[in-house]
Amino acid sequence: MFAWAAVAKLVRFAAWRTAVEGGYGLPRPLAAGARYGAPAAEAAVATLLLGGAVQAGASLALALTGVFGVAILRARSRVGRRLPCGCFGGRSAHDYRAMLALDLALAAAAVVVLASGSGRGVGLAAWVVRQAAAGMRRARRSHRALCSVADEPLVGCGQRLTPSSISSVVTPE
Repeated sequence: MFAWAAVAKLVRFAAWRTAVEGGYGLPRPLAAGARYGAPAAEAAVATLLLGGAVQAGASLALALTGVFGVAILRARSRVGRRLPCGCFGGRSAHDYRAMLALDLALAAAAVVVLASGSGRGVGLAAWVVRQAAAGMRRARRSHRALCSVADEPLVGCGQRLTPSSISSVVTPE
């Protein structure tokens, strides 16, 4: 995921720059550092992990998720619930809780790897990230299914599914 995020930021650099400079309200020096530093650090995580320095890669990943989490919470207090992401080269805004959930899943994966004391935890860490992503996909599919069969319009139908729209929709048992 870190490699994908780094490459996407570089390929769609204008979207990333707009998210950092406009959406997060960072002071100019921090925004400049984040513009180039985040993709470089994400690429470093991927390089370390792929190069076999699993503990170092997991440590850097954990540090990055901490920094990203603080940035998300800071932006939430300044901007509101929907934040510009730019994380994977996209331009859309996302609910801050979805961004934090992904951040926490990546942090949990890094902790699993670090706790294993070697590369043995990589499989479990990958499973944690896959489960988080699968949970969001299942929620989106359920929401689309409810929207297609509902007699009355449901909250969020016809809109992109976010954690706030998920919590407002009651799914059948």
